[in-house]
Amino acid sequence: MPIYDYVCRACDHELEALQNFNEAPLTTCPACHEETLKKRVTAPAFTFKGGGWYKDLYGSSGSKPKPTSNTSATPSTSSKSKD
Repeated sequence: MPIYDYVCRACDHELEALQNFNEAPLTTCPACHEETLKKRVTAPAFTFKGGGWYKDLYGSSGSKPKPTSNTSATPSTSSKSKD
């Protein structure tokens, strides 16, 4: 769900609201109770809830992401005999 920023044109009160995409914009200011609330144009902000999200924001599909490092250079152990 996106987080929208609002500002009141009457009293300059600012607030953030967590709303669905299909919800109507808020119009009543909670501070002065006037119908002068206006949605601000800001960068989109989302809240992801629950597990299954990686830092790259792709959902998990039950498997872990493949490592991006070179896997051909695996360390090998050599056993030296002590004389």
